[in-house]
Amino acid sequence: MTAITSRVRLVARHGLEVLLVAGLLCGSSPAMAQSSWRFAKVIAVGDSAPGPEGGTFALLLPPALNNKGDVALDGVTFPGGAFEEGVYLAGRGRPVAITRFGRLAPGGGVFGGFGLFGSIGLNDSGEVAFAFGRDPVPQPARPWQFGAGVYRRLEGETLKAVFVPHVTHAPGGTTFEGAGFHATMNEDGDVAFAGVVDTDKGNPGPMARDLGLGQGVFVGDRRGRITKVASPGDDAPGGGRFDYAEEPWINDKGDVAFGGHVKGEECVDVGGQGASYIFCGTSVYLREHDGKIRSIAHQGRPAPGGGTLRVAFGPVINNSGDILFGADLTPAPGAGDKLAIFLHRNGETVSVARPGDRMPGGGRLLRASYVPRNFDLNNDGDVVFDGALDTKTNGQHDNGVYLWSKGKVSLIARTGTAIHGLGVIRSLSPTIYGSLEFPIGYTAINDRGQVAFLADMFDGSNVVLLATPR
Repeated sequence: MTAITSRVRLVARHGLEVLLVAGLLCGSSPAMAQSSWRFAKVIAVGDSAPGPEGGTFALLLPPALNNKGDVALDGVTFPGGAFEEGVYLAGRGRPVAITRFGRLAPGGGVFGGFGLFGSIGLNDSGEVAFAFGRDPVPQPARPWQFGAGVYRRLEGETLKAVFVPHVTHAPGGTTFEGAGFHATMNEDGDVAFAGVVDTDKGNPGPMARDLGLGQGVFVGDRRGRITKVASPGDDAPGGGRFDYAEEPWINDKGDVAFGGHVKGEECVDVGGQGASYIFCGTSVYLREHDGKIRSIAHQGRPAPGGGTLRVAFGPVINNSGDILFGADLTPAPGAGDKLAIFLHRNGETVSVARPGDRMPGGGRLLRASYVPRNFDLNNDGDVVFDGALDTKTNGQHDNGVYLWSKGKVSLIARTGTAIHGLGVIRSLSPTIYGSLEFPIGYTAINDRGQVAFLADMFDGSNVVLLATPR
């Protein structure tokens, strides 16, 4: 099961005439973005999947992008109607399969289970890291994380396990039982990941309590040593103790930004699951390479520009220590309506995009995405993000992907943008959370200013695009 369906249990979703209709309905010229950007197809639904297993791609999910233009992504095939995920590397030539459903997993079992968990870590050497489920799925039924491991392929090496569930010991004397979302990797090959461990100090949900499970954040270096960043029961800055941690991002200095929840604070139901899983909505923290943990954006605190931070999530950190994160500003008891993007730099947090902001290319921002990896940050401090707009085409909210640089937002592409040779963008894979619609186009930016994102076209095709500034 993929990042989006697992984390929030969402129900998702050329001709001249189409071009003209799309342009009129979205209220802007589809050619607007093309004057500043050159678009190229990286991979598309219907392309052949590499590897002896064969098949064709039927679904594409989060792309990661490095400075050489390589794109790592989750590709899905449906042989015989079965949902089978794989990890692929594309961009400079034919795509390569890092692993696919059914292949032997290092440390035991075969890749399968609930598939890939979240996005893939990728560095400039083309090294990758990811969390993936294994078969057989443990019985009795456990949370989706249970039984997943974290894996890494370094340059010149075969695929190896960062940890093997039920085998590898975690710092603190327990054992890893599974993995959480998103493994990220720096240029040294260090992998930051979320790991499920045995503990009686997890969040108060009945699944965590009854199963004796909790989730923390850890780093595995290229020599195989695993260290703890934050885990249930650890002291949190400002008082209290963590009972949950998730979604780490590591930079080349070894700083790790992550989401964490403090025992006793509001447990916002970000997934529509009540208390059935082991996670809570989080605040954002930074563990510096010297081991000190600092609070960056905390639940219940005022948000820049007004409102209150109900949840802060999905942090991305660059080598300068800038931290980009998403935030839910929806007043209680709601969740997921007013979603914004903020950047923390030099001790100050500024707004990148908030609901109601007028967006280049037409419309106002309705909301950003509730799914991490729908916003990204490079080492120059440039930000890319996607968002749903208050305008509609064919009854569906328009959406777009945007660049924020030096305080100014510009359009990369949106509903109605014409892509030469591919047609016209219909959407960035909109997803419905309850009655709320937001995009999951999964955006990534590198230090060259190139942007990778996922787009649905008006002809029904689905494609990963690489946009390069002209």
